[in-house]
Amino acid sequence: MDTNKIDFFILDEGEEAIGLEEYQIYWRIDEPTANKIDEEEVVLDTDFELDLSAAFTPGQKGTLSYKVTLEDGSDLPDWMEFDSSKFILSSTTPDEKGEETILIVATEDIGTECEDLFPSNQQTFKFVIIEDDKSGASLMKFCSLLMFLVLFIVF
Repeated sequence: MDTNKIDFFILDEGEEAIGLEEYQIYWRIDEPTANKIDEEEVVLDTDFELDLSAAFTPGQKGTLSYKVTLEDGSDLPDWMEFDSSKFILSSTTPDEKGEETILIVATEDIGTECEDLFPSNQQTFKFVIIEDDKSGASLMKFCSLLMFLVLFIVF
């Protein structure tokens, strides 16, 4: 942490120094603040884009860059990519259900990663691949409702 020394003199009424105190001043860096990203649900085998430009509110320096990986720090899957110039996470989801936890690490333009300087200001969110509601699950619900109505009318 940066410090500076200030000499502080205590004067009597005759303005003669009667004491000297030493203080340390700590410079506070306004840190970037994480803005919560909700879980994203994406339908199987569809195109998807998510704008991450508001994932953090910049701190004192005002300019952030993002590194986007899986939660364990490994690269994103082949079917997902992050455009760092536009802050856009995009993908064509695979044709099977699944879930990935995405880690976003912001770097202040002074070159220090937020995960090193401000551990609470990195964030993760879940990217969940789901079946389309127009699939068999909706058909099953409809058939169950129809069967219930038929039984209700008959009896």
